[in-house]
Amino acid sequence: FGCFGLINLSNSFLTDISFHFFGSDEWALRLPSLLSFFILVWALYRLMKFLESDVSKIILTGAFLLCFPLLTFYGMCRGYGISMAFYLLAFSFVLDYFKNQKSASFIFFIISFQIGISANLTLMIPALLITALVILFQCINYKMLTWKTLTFFILPFYILHFFLISFWTNYSLYLKEKGALYYGE
Repeated sequence: FGCFGLINLSNSFLTDISFHFFGSDEWALRLPSLLSFFILVWALYRLMKFLESDVSKIILTGAFLLCFPLLTFYGMCRGYGISMAFYLLAFSFVLDYFKNQKSASFIFFIISFQIGISANLTLMIPALLITALVILFQCINYKMLTWKTLTFFILPFYILHFFLISFWTNYSLYLKEKGALYYGE
């Protein structure tokens, strides 16, 4: 991959694909971040079902869609927009899982977080904290977990999640050792 960045692999991967299809025009290189804006809108839509007040829905939508500094991330050739969109999507799946205890919500929570982490490695700590809250929730509500759900859905995805977290941590340490880890300074 010709244009791989170091800290935002998913953005670099998607930008490389866009480069091969559309060339090196500025819009083509920014296309993955721009498309992730639609993921953000979908995540906001998913979050709306947890709010009862129309005023709350308007404030949440306005906070995300009318905040110019936030919107600028979706016009850059960086992983920030992708990571924010997928973190918000993961959060919506966490809330859905807390409310309905559906295995699909849990699985999409893990997948969304991993895409978000791959776009911005600095967000591993929030991912671990929210994962800890999910584990606590599952421990408190252990009666909702059947043996089948635990064996075929929960444990395999936790193993995958923590394996990938370990990979991202080792990758971060490797970048730090090479002097290539960017902290956003």
